[in-house]
Amino acid sequence: MLADACQEFGVRAVVCYGATDRNGGAAEGRRGIDECRRFLRANRRPLVRGLVGLHASFTCSEETLREAAAAGARAWAR
Repeated sequence: MLADACQEFGVRAVVCYGATDRNGGAAEGRRGIDECRRFLRANRRPLVRGLVGLHASFTCSEETLREAAAAGARAWAR
């Protein structure tokens, strides 16, 4: 995993998964955002931080964009 390699080699990093609706519709977008949430909760690497990420905005529905914004706002509110 990229986050593990960054930690191992002493590289600071901010990583995310690029959620998209382009192949599987809204369900795919939700799975991508769920992966971002999972990483934010589980990451314990001191040199690596996570963000809620999106693929190019034209590959995401407005619903996915809103859900990603809400997930990001909740993550930063902690």
